[in-house]
This record gives sequence, structure tokens and C-alpha cells, in this order.
Amino acid sequence: MENSFWIPTIISVTSLVWNYFQSKKIVKLETDAERKSLIHKYQFEKEFSIYTDLWTKLVDLKTATVKLRPSLVVIDTSKTEAEIKQERLENLDKKRFDVAETFQKNRPFYSKEIYLEVASLLKISTDEAIGYAIGLPHDDKYWEQAETNAKQIVDSMDKISNLIRKRIEVVEVS
Repeated sequence: MENSFWIPTIISVTSLVWNYFQSKKIVKLETDAERKSLIHKYQFEKEFSIYTDLWTKLVDLKTATVKLRPSLVVIDTSKTEAEIKQERLENLDKKRFDVAETFQKNRPFYSKEIYLEVASLLKISTDEAIGYAIGLPHDDKYWEQAETNAKQIVDSMDKISNLIRKRIEVVEVS
């Protein structure tokens, strides 16, 4: 009779201890999962905010760069050609600075692919500014280079847009 009493008691106590430790593990797993989900959510929100800010500045940069050598333009006759050129270059310089500042300050918070493509876009924009500043408008290569740079800028913007979309689509917020 003694064994018939102790065996079920030992099994019951062992079962209670086992259940206690298992419930502790479950609570820890739930806490870890909630913490990871919360961190993931904040990371997504930060990254999305950066992309929104960066994209706005990239659009402004593209516009300022393409406006350096427009194919059709209405010229303000109260300004000299040099003044118009200076204004365009100053506007572009400000837009490039805005992009570069956001780009560098947030470098660790977005993907390497996006980083590389934005760096490429900044280089194209710089090349266009140099071509505009030192080029001769009466030279055919001057206009060919403007067209090439404009196409490269549009292509780069498309790549950045697609990379951002791809990055945002992959992220799931729980």
C-alpha cells in the first residue's frame, strides 16, 4: 500500500514542477516575441520616416538638376546669363546638400543597396553641375551630356524607388 500511495504522489509533484517550468518558458518566449515585435515595429517606423524624408529631397534634387539645362526655357531679361547660371547652380547646391545631409546622418538606418544608389545619384548630379558650369551651350556635346545625365538621373530615381518599395514590402509589422 505504501508504493501505491507514493508513486502517484511523486508523479503528481513531478508533473506540477514540470508544468511550472514549462509555463515559465512559455511566458519568457511570449515576452521575447513581444519585445522583438515592438523593436521591429519601431525599426520599420524609423526606416519609413527616413525614406519619406529622403525621397522628398531626392525629387527636389532631380528637379533642380534637370533644370540646369532645360530644352525650353523662359528667360528673365532683367538678369544676365551669368546671374541665371549662378542662381541655378546655387539652387542645385542647396538641394544636393539637403540630400547629402539626410543621406549621411541616416546611413546606418537603411539598406546598403539604397545607400549605393543614392551615392550614385549624387555623383550624377555633381557631374551635371560641373558640365553645366564649364560647358559651352553652343557645343553639341554639351546638350548630349545634359540628355545623358537627365536619363541617368531618372533611371537612378526609378532604382531607388523600387529598392524602397522592395524594402517596405518585405517588412511585416505585427
